[in-house]
Amino acid sequence: MSMWCLNPECAFLAEDEPARDGDTPWECPQCGELTFENARTAEVSRTATLNVEASVTLKVSISFWHSWARIAIAAAKQSAHWRAEADAAQEGHKAGDLSREFDAAVLAVAASAFTLDSFYASLAVPLAARRAARAKLNPKAARHVVVRTSLQECFATDHPTRQKWSTDLPWLFNLRDATVHPEQLFEDTVALPDGSMSTARREDYTALSAARAVGVMLDVLEFCADHPGTAYPEAATWASSGNRGGVGSLADWWHAKGWHPMDAAVGRN
Repeated sequence: MSMWCLNPECAFLAEDEPARDGDTPWECPQCGELTFENARTAEVSRTATLNVEASVTLKVSISFWHSWARIAIAAAKQSAHWRAEADAAQEGHKAGDLSREFDAAVLAVAASAFTLDSFYASLAVPLAARRAARAKLNPKAARHVVVRTSLQECFATDHPTRQKWSTDLPWLFNLRDATVHPEQLFEDTVALPDGSMSTARREDYTALSAARAVGVMLDVLEFCADHPGTAYPEAATWASSGNRGGVGSLADWWHAKGWHPMDAAVGRN
């Protein structure tokens, strides 16, 4: 029988080799590799492999919404931590912790909005649903309106949910817009917890607002995972392909005992 060396750098073909069972190795006379394969079988196998490789194109995508959700939750937890540190600090030593609370809250708010923005553009909401939503809206409609309308197009939202989203999403996206498209203005001052004076806008970004932002984000994701609509099969496919569990894991992390930013913010650890 003919034997073919399986070493890809050798591929020596040996003619008239004696037959052997599958447990008996064959030493290639050219490279010394202890491997063998029947030449006829190998030829068929390699040809089939080459044909498959020539006809298949592999494409992948990244779900940014899940990454932004993790970033938002981590930042909200950090914001709560620094607020708790500030509350425990002596007078005159709170400013640094409050600044860290603010920075983390800004990130939590922005990342929560980015999560929903990315989710709106994900495989869960097909292009047809987004186009149908935009066809109902003014071309200059605010981003939160486009996102909310697209989700309502794709998922089975009831009246209470639509009302809640119409309040929560403008609040979240307006705070996000103020951080990513800022206009620096001189405004009236308010007293901060450390006794210093700053703009009232700074009070928009605290551990409490960070916690609310993450809550809004998770509320939308959990609803969508549990209520895929029937108009677009992609929504049901998204929910059933492990994403319901993924959203649940995010919520579990957020609500884990001893780790909820709302608890830390009010000293309930």
